[in-house]
Amino acid sequence: MAITKVLIRAPQAPERLAAARMTGRYLVTIEPDAHREISARLNKVGIKSAPPLPRVATSAKPLADGSHLTLRKVGVALVDPKPEQEDALHRFAAQERAVIALEPERIVRAVEVDRASDYLRGWRDAVDALAGKLLEEQRPPAPVPSEAAVPGATWGLAATKVTSTQLSGANIKVAILDTGFDLSHPDFAQRQIVTKNFVGDQQPFHDGVGHGTHCTGTATGPLHPASVQRYGIAFEALIFSGRVLDDTGSGGDFNILQGIDWAIEQGCDIASLSLGAPWVPGDPAFSPAYESAAQHALAAGCLLVVAAGNEANDPRFVGAVGTPGNSPSVLTVAAIDRNLATAPFSNSSATGCARGKRTRSRGARCRRVFVMAGEGGSLQHDFRNQHGHTARCWHCGTVRAGQSEHSWSGAQGHDTEPLHGSAKRRCAQG
Repeated sequence: MAITKVLIRAPQAPERLAAARMTGRYLVTIEPDAHREISARLNKVGIKSAPPLPRVATSAKPLADGSHLTLRKVGVALVDPKPEQEDALHRFAAQERAVIALEPERIVRAVEVDRASDYLRGWRDAVDALAGKLLEEQRPPAPVPSEAAVPGATWGLAATKVTSTQLSGANIKVAILDTGFDLSHPDFAQRQIVTKNFVGDQQPFHDGVGHGTHCTGTATGPLHPASVQRYGIAFEALIFSGRVLDDTGSGGDFNILQGIDWAIEQGCDIASLSLGAPWVPGDPAFSPAYESAAQHALAAGCLLVVAAGNEANDPRFVGAVGTPGNSPSVLTVAAIDRNLATAPFSNSSATGCARGKRTRSRGARCRRVFVMAGEGGSLQHDFRNQHGHTARCWHCGTVRAGQSEHSWSGAQGHDTEPLHGSAKRRCAQG
């Protein structure tokens, strides 16, 4: 099977850049341990190294034209070339052995979660298998019907059997990479939350959309909320909230990659990305930059849980899983409807995996891992009422956190293969 270096040039015209939802900057995926070498050689061609985001920084700063910034823990550099440097950058990437890929930076968005009744309120066999492992059951239970609620808890918690376990996510580090978090939320007044702002809008850490707060609530909400039924899963997990999307719910790829780099640095066990960019014909099967980040994360014991996307009904797209959910080394969450079939709006098809070609992604192989998870229920008490992939993504991710508390060493990601195996048995067709 041929191994191809991925080299993609961004459109030159500003209107084409905007239409393609690109920033004009580039992601350079680098071979392991070659970041210093590549940074030095970029300096030699006039693309100067920029300082990393300080640990105590409250907001990111825009990258200067003609400079680059390398993320060692995910094996990716961001390059913002001046117009006269673009040709030199492409020659550099084509010639350098340690460069795996050069691709334009996309603009990604929080996955739409404002659809209502069409989202299934349940999990299917894949997530039942995860819940079964969590509870040490020999056989996964049948899906919980939507009518079978548990008093004092949302339907999603009943479906995942969270209410039947003593596990709490204690000492498990859960990262939410999203629009931020409302630090004034009363249900989290006694929780320690580590925050980091990767959005260069010069605003302090906050959540201007509500999406990240919703994700955090479903993932790590309290055992006994002040005035509503229980809505959160890992109520004793350690929370790491990275603001990677701005107040429109959008952000560049590098924001997200910085967030993943930070989650690895913090020793997180789970990282959620309820966000993405649609895949269109002509795109590579997956982004080498995100695949590099996912592989580095797994090697550090951190599993990335990513939403599949909701573009299947959009005539502009083909229903393929978006970026970064199409990366082979992440756990991708899709939707099912009330009939336990793939939801009509949910992305579920692969993106060119079986085309006789493999990109240079350090041995990455295509997997169809589309986990079907359920709605988290209405999150009251200042949480937005949101449904769909976000709720599913976080029910899935934090059941995984419960598994981590119970049995995962978190050292080298060795427990991911059984997870992928159970998920593949219930993958979406197509």
